[in-house]
Amino acid sequence: MHHLMEGTVKNEQFILVSENKSFKEVFFTIADAFHKKRPSFKIKPWQTAVLWRANKMLMILTGKEPLITKHTAKSAHEKTYYSSDKFIQKTGFAFENIANVIKETASLFLQKNTVKKSKSIKVRK
Repeated sequence: MHHLMEGTVKNEQFILVSENKSFKEVFFTIADAFHKKRPSFKIKPWQTAVLWRANKMLMILTGKEPLITKHTAKSAHEKTYYSSDKFIQKTGFAFENIANVIKETASLFLQKNTVKKSKSIKVRK
């Protein structure tokens, strides 16, 4: 980013993505990193359409933030591909592999969570 700010690049937009992965691939990688069962059933477009509408009604009644919106329901079934080639050419920057980032983040989360649990255990005498 510093290179772009200090350089001659002006009024350009960049996509910052290491690789193209589907929701399925990302969710499988996250489940594996947390040592959990992978998602096992596929939701059809009509089901997500019902879910976002039902969730909107709950949001109106409870005032809570939506778990799924019209846009997230739609994007879950779309295949969109992005490229960061332009950014890499301008900066020479290399992205980390998303699977490695997920594994590292999950590992840190699990370590921190384990430490919190062990600290909160009280021993009765």
